[in-house]
Amino acid sequence: MRCFKHNDAEAVGICRNCLKGVCKECAIEVKNGIVCSDSCAEVINAYKKEHPVRAQLYLPILFIITGGAFFYYSYEDKNLRLLSFLGIAFWGIGIRALFAIKKTITTSKKS
Repeated sequence: MRCFKHNDAEAVGICRNCLKGVCKECAIEVKNGIVCSDSCAEVINAYKKEHPVRAQLYLPILFIITGGAFFYYSYEDKNLRLLSFLGIAFWGIGIRALFAIKKTITTSKKS
């Protein structure tokens, strides 16, 4: 992939906002990635301020719901008892991820 601005330069990454290829010269570092311009950096930073946690919550909640489903079906059918262990594992992963998100939020609010 080539840089969208400098066709002769190899891209080192993709802009988090507009998904264009970016070379070392054009790349502007933001938290968790790079962007191609100051306007894209503003868009990314504005989104983080408006929606700091929403996207991070989906996966842990999905894990907790899936664990509950495994647990439910393991008690409905005697042949599926081993699914209860899988349900406990999914619950544990989901709850651990929620605590990690909570820690991230409290850390970012202090700074």
